[in-house]
Amino acid sequence: MTADAEKRVAALAAAFRQVDAEMRALPVYNPALAVEAVGFGPYGDDVVGVLITPWFMSLIALPGDPQAAATEPLGEKTVLSFPSGDYAFQAGEVGEGLRYRSCHLFSPIPQFADQQTAREAAEGALEALFATPPEDAPSAPESAKPEPEKRGRRALLGGRTDKTRS
Repeated sequence: MTADAEKRVAALAAAFRQVDAEMRALPVYNPALAVEAVGFGPYGDDVVGVLITPWFMSLIALPGDPQAAATEPLGEKTVLSFPSGDYAFQAGEVGEGLRYRSCHLFSPIPQFADQQTAREAAEGALEALFATPPEDAPSAPESAKPEPEKRGRRALLGGRTDKTRS
């Protein structure tokens, strides 16, 4: 990962740590968890990983071109393709104009008793995201394939295989 990408991932985590102070009083807040960026690495033009917070866990794609991302309307959904399939990501912004795309895995996240358990779930989601389906797997007809928005958390938490990225 480039030094610039590492700085952007660190800035993302730092911005959500600042938001953390505002979230503590809400019922969705899990005090057993902390903000953590897990497994971020290059994928195509983006930097992809999982962000754990005490109130959600999401796949995050930091666009490779921050200037181009600045023109994308906040809240707009974009389908991103990975070896395991296509997933809908929503444009967001945090801190001083840091743009990102997110695909929620869990929100809220009371089921995690500690940070290690949440981190293991995040790592498993990344493994599933980058897993290539077996070549002999039957292909469903287009009409039977799930919509990208419905694949997110359930599809990614189902299996663990190779984590190869291109």
